[in-house]
Amino acid sequence: RHPLMGGGFGVYAETSAGERQKKGMRGLWQVTHNLYTQISSEIGFPGFLIYISGVIWCLRIIFLVKGAALKSPELAPLYPMARALGYCWVVFLFNGAFTSMAVDFFYYVLTGYTIALSLVFQNMRRQAQNAIFGNAVAAPRSSRYFPNPAAALPAPALIPAGGGMPGPDSSLKNEDAPWRRNPRKHPPGPGAPSR
Repeated sequence: RHPLMGGGFGVYAETSAGERQKKGMRGLWQVTHNLYTQISSEIGFPGFLIYISGVIWCLRIIFLVKGAALKSPELAPLYPMARALGYCWVVFLFNGAFTSMAVDFFYYVLTGYTIALSLVFQNMRRQAQNAIFGNAVAAPRSSRYFPNPAAALPAPALIPAGGGMPGPDSSLKNEDAPWRRNPRKHPPGPGAPSR
């Protein structure tokens, strides 16, 4: 009766029981046992298309991250995450053919994990590009979640070889520190700290 708006999100069982009671039959509070028919009957065909578009967007992000992680060693840690998340989506979509789980938390959790994976991917890709090209790559809109650590925190000062804190005129590079010297060319003197 309502192909555009549907019967209401999450109220299929109540609507079905009410329809049966109006006909003089006993109301059966049953669900559709199919995610796809549940969505299309509850929120209509436009809502069904929006719901499925969200699923397709998530799968597209996962395939994008997996492909980039296979090509770039800097992004390799994201491959197992994207693969596991892809398996979770496949299981969710397969189970959806046999259960009414459209309003359960699985869809929202998997979508949230996919968005988080997308944000981490953008940040790691930007860091890898900045390592190659310098800071010429513009930060994406999601950079507010991942501030540049060099700009967020001051660089730590190195402790000089003799111990204590460096003075105002000491070099931060600490080039004469014993741990930076070749021990074959510069053997440690008496009283030098051990490696």
